[in-house]
Amino acid sequence: MRPFPFVFSGLALLAIAAGAAIFVSAGHRTSEAAQSPTLSLDMAPSGNAYDESTNTITVGTIDNCLTSTAPNPSTHLHTVQIVIQNVQDLEGWQARINYIGDRLRPNTINFSPFTDNSTGQNVSFSNLPIDSITGIHRDVTGGISIPPAPPDGSNTAQSALVGSSYVGERTLEVSPDTPQKTVSDGGSYQASTGGVVASMSVQVVGDESGQASLGLDLDDGDPNPPGSVAIVFTDSGSLPLNLSQGALGDGFHGEGTPCVALGLTDPDGDGVPSDRDLCPRSPNKIVDEVGCSFSDVDPDLDSICNPDAPSDGPYNCTGSDNCPDSWNRDQSDTNSNGIGDVCDPDADSDGVPKTVEQKFGSSDTNASSQPEALEYDAVTCSDGVDNDLDGSVDAADSLCPPANDNFADAREIGPLPYTDEASLSVASLEQGEPTSCSSGRTHTVWYRFSTVRDTGIIVIPDGYPPSTVGAFTGQSLSTLSPAGCSTGIYTPYVVSIKQGQTVFLQFADTPDNGYGRLSLTVFSDLDSDGVEDGHDNCPAIPNAQSDSDSDGIGDACDPTPTHDLKIVEAFATTPVIDRGTGTLNWWIRVQNSKPFRDEVAVYSYLFVPAGCHVVSTRGETPGVVGAMRTEKLNFHTRINCEATVRPGSYSYQLNILVQPYPGSSPQIFRILTGSIQLK
Repeated sequence: MRPFPFVFSGLALLAIAAGAAIFVSAGHRTSEAAQSPTLSLDMAPSGNAYDESTNTITVGTIDNCLTSTAPNPSTHLHTVQIVIQNVQDLEGWQARINYIGDRLRPNTINFSPFTDNSTGQNVSFSNLPIDSITGIHRDVTGGISIPPAPPDGSNTAQSALVGSSYVGERTLEVSPDTPQKTVSDGGSYQASTGGVVASMSVQVVGDESGQASLGLDLDDGDPNPPGSVAIVFTDSGSLPLNLSQGALGDGFHGEGTPCVALGLTDPDGDGVPSDRDLCPRSPNKIVDEVGCSFSDVDPDLDSICNPDAPSDGPYNCTGSDNCPDSWNRDQSDTNSNGIGDVCDPDADSDGVPKTVEQKFGSSDTNASSQPEALEYDAVTCSDGVDNDLDGSVDAADSLCPPANDNFADAREIGPLPYTDEASLSVASLEQGEPTSCSSGRTHTVWYRFSTVRDTGIIVIPDGYPPSTVGAFTGQSLSTLSPAGCSTGIYTPYVVSIKQGQTVFLQFADTPDNGYGRLSLTVFSDLDSDGVEDGHDNCPAIPNAQSDSDSDGIGDACDPTPTHDLKIVEAFATTPVIDRGTGTLNWWIRVQNSKPFRDEVAVYSYLFVPAGCHVVSTRGETPGVVGAMRTEKLNFHTRINCEATVRPGSYSYQLNILVQPYPGSSPQIFRILTGSIQLK
């Protein structure tokens, strides 16, 4: 890779030469010389020409530097040419071009920049030979991948991929050579000094006045594959030749100032010559006037310069970093030893290494804070002192054994609902503990629950890793009898307890990688049906929580489980429609069998003769029906009939629906029929 200030992500390879077609050699000629192709950008191509009378391309001296004497502050274009040399039997080519997109960038490509008026075709070196069968040049196909221009002034690195090949069957006759072979493949053209494969319009973006080295970097496949390639035809088929940096000629432009081509005087390609580059190993980065990138002077990016930084970098870091490789903008140094806290192995000089304090949760910047953990020192878990200053003393600290680690210290489950947390990571399995429910787990804590009546509780363990729950009765480890085990991970566990009985609950797990936090919730479940009393619709009788009439009382406890509301009576008058309007008066008696007052919504649907319609219904909805009472609810439905409806007697039907409000069930119905008298 030639040193040049670019870093890019890869672009897709342009399929420009070796396509899906199978190319077959004519068989009567062979390729004769070792290939050493070069590809160059001719920034001032005025010496290149095409003579249609002899079908000859002439390449003059390739100029890799274009100088514009007078600066042009506006966005403008220049024409350059892509030249290939020292190649035989060329099928196609591809060029990788790297550049700063808001300075100098490829704009458009012409893969056939010359005209052969004798055949009426556009030509380049790619299709210069005449096909002896058709008597004309082959056509050229090209591929272009040029990203859109970025905002001016953004200093955005970009990469383009362009290339072309001739169309049709591959033969030695139509695969051009430069210089010519000793024995010509056809003699229909001349290109002894090289061939122009494309003309490229390049764009100077914005005001680049005074810039001496606006660059276009012809590149290999590092860092942006695929790279520049020449594809040649051989007896065995198409052969792609990857072009190394030594075979690629970059192009440069000086805008209003003499052009300077970057090369050996700038080995890291950052635009700063070696004689004033203080950071000569900073390729492909944004640098300051002395060639230093931000990573050279501030690798941890905290805006504080390294102590030995050669400059302030392109973003102007300040100061002298007391921890150059770790971000620490506040530069804190608790023990004032010149080493920042974040990289000091013992920042508070308390004799406990940072790694130990971080492991056990004490502060590395406070000498008064030291680990309080069984693994660190058992004394710290029983000295009555908050050693790590976290607000927890001894057993209350998560790294010390919990107070209810042993059976004799089982924690009393208080008024329900009850919640608690415990750390099992440093709990133990004392000698003689039952293991019938713990499934080989080695860390346990104990709880106890007593009752003065027959009852039940629901135990919900949570945490990581998941805990098993065992229930036992008895007074000591040696006299415990199992009363049941949890049936699944995170599954609520129902324990039935007799009057005067004490149940001990053992929670067990095997902590993984230091985790072992138990969260415990216990609810009252008087009927032991697995539903806590606060959510049980029949808390004194075990039941499946069915509630047929949706009144919140379970069927097992509901004296009227199916319907608590019913219409016991309904009546409607015979409305008289006089001068097109009249009123249907109707009422219903609703009986409420619930032991509490209820509100009901009443809906009516009145079917009237054609030409008549319901205007409105007014009445008592939602209506209030007292507990264990029957209430009469009155309604008035206004009816209008059009003049086209003839006087007489007409039938109507009134559908009535009653349901709790709010709510949707149960629903009760009544249908009334009658007649309308129209005058």
